[in-house]
Amino acid sequence: MRAVLLVLALGGCLRQTQFQCETDTACGTGGVCESSGFCSFVDKNCDSGRRYTESAGPNAGQCTGGGSGSGVVDSGVIDGRPIDVPPGCPASFTTVAGAGAHVYKVIANTDSWTKQQTACRAFTLNAYLMVPDDAAELAAVDAVAGAAQYWVGINDIANEGVFINVVDMMPQTFLPWQPPAPDNAGPGEDCVEAISASNKLNDNRCNSSRAAVCECAP
Repeated sequence: MRAVLLVLALGGCLRQTQFQCETDTACGTGGVCESSGFCSFVDKNCDSGRRYTESAGPNAGQCTGGGSGSGVVDSGVIDGRPIDVPPGCPASFTTVAGAGAHVYKVIANTDSWTKQQTACRAFTLNAYLMVPDDAAELAAVDAVAGAAQYWVGINDIANEGVFINVVDMMPQTFLPWQPPAPDNAGPGEDCVEAISASNKLNDNRCNSSRAAVCECAP
């Protein structure tokens, strides 16, 4: 019973994660700062043509304008994580040897964690900052990332020390830290980057400028 209550309590905290914008620039490539103060991105499955990001507070994941959208299918789970996603991935995403069935796209331009996550979502709703499920996937993506460090879809913005992934906003289980991480040095290191040379993860300030790798589930 105590374990169930803990999970529910964590879930309540994690759902509070949100990012409010003032300008389109704050939303990153392809993002728009809506009148509600939250970022949206292009999504052809919405009647309005745009969908809020998962960090849009009460509007998270919803179509702008209140439309229900079309063409979205219930996929059940992705790697064991329940999520509703539209079918398919952009042709610009490719498989990576040793990383499994998902496809990936490198964003070489550097930017903040939030802007890179928004850039990934702008490709399609079922794209997101890469979330490594195991050592094999992390090593395979590290080898093609083309950067010494790049953002991954993990953070502890909502609850210090509780690192969640951007797929289902639940605690991330695979966390191969590069010592002394996670140390929240600064303080305020709430976002996670991959260290390509060591196949490890490190916590860093979310406004640091890093390359990124987007992941998509076909």
